[in-house]
Amino acid sequence: MLAKIKVKRAQGSIPIVIIVFAVFLIIYMYSLPKSEKCSLMPDLKECRVSSEQGAFFEPEILFSDTPGFLEKQEKSSVYAIKPLELFNQQEIEVATILEKTRVSRSWFYNVNKKAVFPAHSKGKELKIFIYVSKAQGSLHVNINPQLTYVLKGAGTHELSIPVNLLNDTNIIRLSASIPILPHETNFYEIEKIIIKETYALTDLYVKRNFSVDQELSQLESASLSFNADCLTKELLSVALNNVQLSKKISCDETSLDITNVIKKNNSLVFSSNGNYFIHSMKINLYFRGENYTTYYLILNEDEYKDIKKGEILAMLHFKFDSNEKKNFEIIVNDEIINAETDLIDYKTRINSYLAEGINKIRIIPRTPVMLRKIELSLE
Repeated sequence: MLAKIKVKRAQGSIPIVIIVFAVFLIIYMYSLPKSEKCSLMPDLKECRVSSEQGAFFEPEILFSDTPGFLEKQEKSSVYAIKPLELFNQQEIEVATILEKTRVSRSWFYNVNKKAVFPAHSKGKELKIFIYVSKAQGSLHVNINPQLTYVLKGAGTHELSIPVNLLNDTNIIRLSASIPILPHETNFYEIEKIIIKETYALTDLYVKRNFSVDQELSQLESASLSFNADCLTKELLSVALNNVQLSKKISCDETSLDITNVIKKNNSLVFSSNGNYFIHSMKINLYFRGENYTTYYLILNEDEYKDIKKGEILAMLHFKFDSNEKKNFEIIVNDEIINAETDLIDYKTRINSYLAEGINKIRIIPRTPVMLRKIELSLE
């Protein structure tokens, strides 16, 4: 009798064990990650999206890409260039080269004098003034030595010297003539000798070198702008990298297109035979919108309704190469999501930014980013 009771108790405990196991199994299944749970039970409502026609499909990846290194690209840049001056004007320079000196000559001796004076390479006129207080005989003046002048008597003597026969450094030699009688001495007492030179002071060619830091592959346009104060009617020539941009009288603000001329390293040249002051010079660079890939996806009416209701999630997944801080923009249909993370794996939901029909997504880095993978999935 006792044996029969034990058998009945054993048979009654079996259903309890099965129930406990079933409860445990259900709890375990629902605690699994969604991807594993849906692979085991694809008919769960959360693992499928229903349409009004009753069709079903499993979660899907809408796009996946490996963009690689994304570098921040500026939209515009301005390079300032220092002012410059072009001029062509006459200057007059006066210098004393000898003072209180005497030259003399007899049959038996002579005393000569010499002095050195410079001349400008752009000289237009040079005059020598010799002031003589006392004199007897003639004064011989020799220059370089191809020029010879003979002066007579006291007073102020003016000599006009051909500038084409002058050098950078010139020598003037003074000597008295030989007297007729042996006992006589010819002499010249010279108070001073003055050089008066008229020359052109010019700076007709000025070059400015500059370099561009940005890559020019995305350059949309470039211009050179400047203001010119003109004190002349001469033309102003502007050239960049040996390409003439302009040759005209410029007396106000000027802007020149240099899109097809500018390089990484540049040489800018201004030249004129007149007087110009060039200031407020700038190189203006304009770049195309950042050249980053645009991802397009199409959502039909049913998909859009389920996304809008939140029955499925549209998730953007990012995989980076490091845990350094990253700052970037996610642009979904012109709506901007500012993202900042130091995670290697990062994801964000974009349900509220999507629309029925065509959608576009772009990633714009605000710091250099190595993006190993980008993926959009419906979950």
